[in-house]
Amino acid sequence: MTIRNLTRQDQAEVIRIHCRNLPESPFVQMGEEFLSEIYYPTLLKDKNTFCLGCEWEGKIAGFICGTVNALALSRKLVTSNLFIWPTVIGKILSRDPRRIGFFLKLIRFAFEKSPAEAKNIQPQLLSFAIDEEFRSAEFFRKHSVKIANEIFHAAVTELKQHGVTKFKVITDRKNIANIFYRNMGMKMAAANDPKSEYCLYIGDTG
Repeated sequence: MTIRNLTRQDQAEVIRIHCRNLPESPFVQMGEEFLSEIYYPTLLKDKNTFCLGCEWEGKIAGFICGTVNALALSRKLVTSNLFIWPTVIGKILSRDPRRIGFFLKLIRFAFEKSPAEAKNIQPQLLSFAIDEEFRSAEFFRKHSVKIANEIFHAAVTELKQHGVTKFKVITDRKNIANIFYRNMGMKMAAANDPKSEYCLYIGDTG
């Protein structure tokens, strides 16, 4: 098992894993064009953002992305892609006009007000997925390795190396990842809005 920095050459496989394992993600619902032309190219170029992949016997088993400054990254996703957005949105809506709802959901997700205790925490873990065959009970019985745990800890170490002490994660309220983050010692923000579709967790790098 090797955990390494991902490159543009890995992007197609990362998108495949993302779409296959997080089909309800607002980013996936936006369409593959958003992921391939805006989201991942921006993450992979941003100096304050990292994307780590776990390689198992030559295959990418999973990945995790994080940033030191979520607000700056959100702005960069918009400002550095001003001429790409219209084309991407046009492709998405021409294929399925109903996806405008997912676009609005993405905007709401990006600008949803954070609880006060997380307001000044800009470091954030972003997309995180392990391909199905590498998180099965059979895989664990055979190899005694939980790739999700290993790559999560690698991401926390990466944040720590950037001088980060506290970081946040936002996940869908119905996602099984809520259990994972609690098991990793993260705490749900006390002021989480129970009406929100999302939960916000706060962790520290130790």
